[in-house]
Amino acid sequence: MEELKKFNTTKFLSFALGFFGLQFAWQMRIILSGPVTENLGASPFIFGLIWLAGPFTGMVVQPLIGALSDTLTQRTSFD
Repeated sequence: MEELKKFNTTKFLSFALGFFGLQFAWQMRIILSGPVTENLGASPFIFGLIWLAGPFTGMVVQPLIGALSDTLTQRTSFD
C-alpha cells in the first residue's frame, strides 16, 4: 500500500491562495457583467436567468451525457 504524503501548512496556504484567486476572478466577472447586460436592455430578472443558465444546463446535460456514455459499447483509443 502506498503511503500518503503529508499536507503541511505551506501546501495548504498555496492551495487556498489559488482558490482565493479563482473566487476573486469569478466575483469580478459577475459584478462587471451586470452593467453590460443592463446596457443591452436586460432587467435584473433576466440577468439572474443568464447566470442560472450555466448551472442548470450542467445539472441536466452532464447526467444525460454520463448516462449515454455508460451505455456505449464502442472501444476507444484509451482501451
